[in-house]
Amino acid sequence: MNDSDSDWSSDCDEEEGDTSLYHSICEPEKTFPSMREAVDYDSQTHNFSLFELLPVSDFFLALRFVNFCRSCVAGKSDGDHINIGDMLKRAITENEHVWSKVVDEDSNVAEDDEDSNHNLYKPVIEEDALILNLDDAIDMARKCQQHQSSSSEDYEEIVDDLRAQISALKSQLQDAKDLISTLSSSSGSKEGVLKLFNDDGSDGSKLAQKKEVVDNDSYYFESYAHYGIHEAMLKDTVRTSSYERAICENRQLFEGKTVLDVGCGTGVLSIFAARAGAKKVVSVDDSDIINQARQIVEANGYDKVISLVRGKIEDVNLPLVKDEVDVIISEWMGYALFFETMLPSVISAR
Repeated sequence: MNDSDSDWSSDCDEEEGDTSLYHSICEPEKTFPSMREAVDYDSQTHNFSLFELLPVSDFFLALRFVNFCRSCVAGKSDGDHINIGDMLKRAITENEHVWSKVVDEDSNVAEDDEDSNHNLYKPVIEEDALILNLDDAIDMARKCQQHQSSSSEDYEEIVDDLRAQISALKSQLQDAKDLISTLSSSSGSKEGVLKLFNDDGSDGSKLAQKKEVVDNDSYYFESYAHYGIHEAMLKDTVRTSSYERAICENRQLFEGKTVLDVGCGTGVLSIFAARAGAKKVVSVDDSDIINQARQIVEANGYDKVISLVRGKIEDVNLPLVKDEVDVIISEWMGYALFFETMLPSVISAR
């Protein structure tokens, strides 16, 4: 059953007490206790919805239409290897001049003329309940067709909105392609790029200043400023316990030594080194997380052993280190070993 056939069903029920049997249009030998059931059967079984096709402008036009449909299927069945629904819709279209024509009472056209529709005023089925309740059928068909029309308008509106969105997205995509092309070309100077962003006519000097002060190092260290990323690493017990064993189970390498922790983060490796007997640990990091590292070191009672230094290892002056350190520790391996790109810093420290 089509969606449109179901919407009118809730408020278009036949009057109670009607005991007439309604014959299917496509299979007249099948009868149903209600008009709706008969129409639903044809819609579901034969893809023929009477209420989508029934003329609603005139009672006699609807009468001729129903009788024409009845006459087309008389004597036919699925056993004839035809699709009755398709056959019937094709006959309605091809013979519209027959069932839609108004017959003049004074016309001399013979009733058996193939173009005459005199006989379409006579019921094909005696006491046809559909004909007897044709006014109800017309009301149901009108509501069904109004719903279809409304749904079609809504669909067209949705399609128009989607087309507008697609057009806007295509425009944005083209703008992005043009920008990338400009940035990639040899003529994409800073002035040319800034011009793309300044629709107000300004020279973009503020944007230039902003772009000049942002570098990759700043972005890198800022990404490690929040405790969340460090929490995820510390909760990796396999990782953290492996570092702990490597340091604390090799106490002879750390006891009484000066240790440098490159990129100390929260200071967990520095604490392990202090626990392993290091005389002095210098912990270096250029991220804001070093502020939390100081609190962690103090809370664990190692603030006399561990000194925390804010800065890049390539640039800072290390306190209490005259010539060189004895041991360098660092968790320089990121995702897939090289993601964090810290190995050059460890080599520089060495």
